Amino acid sequence: MGPPAADATIPPPPAPPLRDEAVYPATGLRPAGFAALDNVFDAAECDALIRLFEAEGGHNAALVRGVQSAGIRRSRVLWLDGDTGGAPALVARIDRRMAEAVAVFNRTRFGFVLDGFDEALQIARYDGDDAGGYIRHVDRGEGPRARRRKLGVSIQLSAPEDYAGGDLVLEPQAVPITGPRRRGTAIAFPSYVVHEVTPVTQGQRYSLVAWIHGPGFV
Repeated sequence: MGPPAADATIPPPPAPPLRDEAVYPATGLRPAGFAALDNVFDAAECDALIRLFEAEGGHNAALVRGVQSAGIRRSRVLWLDGDTGGAPALVARIDRRMAEAVAVFNRTRFGFVLDGFDEALQIARYDGDDAGGYIRHVDRGEGPRARRRKLGVSIQLSAPEDYAGGDLVLEPQAVPITGPRRRGTAIAFPSYVVHEVTPVTQGQRYSLVAWIHGPGFV
């Protein structure tokens, strides 16, 4: 006799709570457009992704249509796509975890019509040796994929004490707010929100970035 069938009446576990990180210090107001979810990855998963990046090497980051400009973006990146070798089980687990996190963000905060991930996940490394960073920008662009970006998610892989500078700064309503640096925490924001990574002045900052796509905003 096989194991008993699962009881379909058992409710799913509750979703982890979102943290509303965006607070204007002077007023205490909480603008829309930016939320955080802790412990999406544990320390072991963060370490594994960093090791994967170092094993694969990465390449200089490019902008839309493959354009490179050190004056705009200074980082190295690794796409977790079919060309990533050596860790298929890790990549599959990270893909699932990201999909679960996006579902929580969208269900509880954004309510966007989303199609899915048209682009692979990306690990980015910003180095203190060359003041790695990314100037103020939005994620939506003119490329066939970039124009369909609706929600961006950035996950902190480095421990905050491993680097200086390198803050993710968002402007959900034109007032700069620094995102959390807690390891394994995901930060989600609409792809039209202006944001930047300030220059890293010491050490290395690793993050995992995803873009979720869908029909245009109406």
